[in-house]
Amino acid sequence: MTDLIATLVVTLVAIVLVLAGTIAAVRKGAKAEREAERKRRDSQGYASQICWFCEVNEAWRSREFEVSLFQLLSRERQGKRLVTKFRTKGVRIPRCAACAQLHSRENWIMFGGSAIALGLAVTTGFLWNWVVGVAVFVVSIAIVFFLSLWVDKGKKHKLSNQAFSHPEVERLIDEDGWSLSMPG
Repeated sequence: MTDLIATLVVTLVAIVLVLAGTIAAVRKGAKAEREAERKRRDSQGYASQICWFCEVNEAWRSREFEVSLFQLLSRERQGKRLVTKFRTKGVRIPRCAACAQLHSRENWIMFGGSAIALGLAVTTGFLWNWVVGVAVFVVSIAIVFFLSLWVDKGKKHKLSNQAFSHPEVERLIDEDGWSLSMPG
């Protein structure tokens, strides 16, 4: 039982340390990145547009969020195969540097934390017991989820997955038959 508790403590500490290092690295590079972006934006003469995610800051062209949409053109049978033809369209959603940084941080925490959780679960399964490994995985994923919520705490912005509710995306889906998923 003591080994199990020690494993869980090590798991929690590893997740927190990796995520804290990731957050610190993102913050460190943000200032220089903002300055370089300001220079690029000024040289391009980018028209002022407000970020859709926070509805406060000026959007930057290099930080736009793109949603890929798909439209079915045809399906035809060629022998035993079903051939699907479709076209794609990208909807660019205006986004500021601050929201882009928060979205990047969300992705790092979710994917990085999930990879760590899986690695710890498999290691625990090999060293002790697979039931304990599954329990470690579930607890680790819950910790990663709550850490990602904590990082965004107090920030008044839409998460990156809410880009699908952008008015232009919704209009194309409702009126023109576009879809978020590739036709199969």
